[in-house]
Amino acid sequence: YGANNGVYYLIATNNNPNPTATLIHELNEGTHQENEAAELAYLEFTARRIPLVNALIDANEREFSLKPHLCPHHGLPHSLRIWNEVEALADSFSADKDILAAAAFLHDLGVIHTNEVIHGNVSAEKAEAILEKIGFPKEKIKRALAIIREHDDYNASREGIESQLIYYADAKDGFGPRGASRYLAIYRKRGILEAGIGSLALRNIEIRFGAISNASLKELLRPSYEFSQRYFTNLTKD
Repeated sequence: YGANNGVYYLIATNNNPNPTATLIHELNEGTHQENEAAELAYLEFTARRIPLVNALIDANEREFSLKPHLCPHHGLPHSLRIWNEVEALADSFSADKDILAAAAFLHDLGVIHTNEVIHGNVSAEKAEAILEKIGFPKEKIKRALAIIREHDDYNASREGIESQLIYYADAKDGFGPRGASRYLAIYRKRGILEAGIGSLALRNIEIRFGAISNASLKELLRPSYEFSQRYFTNLTKD
């Protein structure tokens, strides 16, 4: 996150692992939406320098272009933010970046093809053909699909650091200020009345936060989680 008054630029990197992206957001000097678009454009530009990630981004865009009106909050911007998070943490946790990339860009494909809230299994079915087509390392496909399959299963064992990182990054994009707006938009799209959104969101974020087993990742997520707790608690009082 950052802030500027035209003279001084304050960049707080604790909640964004890419300070350059944050700086671009602040220096763009447009509306919040325009600044966010500039930040995402930078994230996409840097991500596409990696051939595998470039192919995965193309696949993500092709799939979500089929029904863009159904899933505005699960498309490429969401996947880019997840990749931004997990790529920054991968070396510290000795995680496989190929597997992280596959899961980051393909985990939500199921929302295009099912009306069910839990869509991991459908995402994995669609992802398998894509991974084979782009020449993804065969020995890593099974693991990548398992992570995609369990990313929205709160009871999954999540064996392996790659699965834990994807779950953490997906949860983080649902917490904090951006996450609050995503919850509101997604619940409204599902036809949930305003009066019920606060309590439903609180219940969901409690479950999502509680499902994080890695202590280090849990502490990284805690500030965003506590923001969401306060926000939706206040919403239930309005």
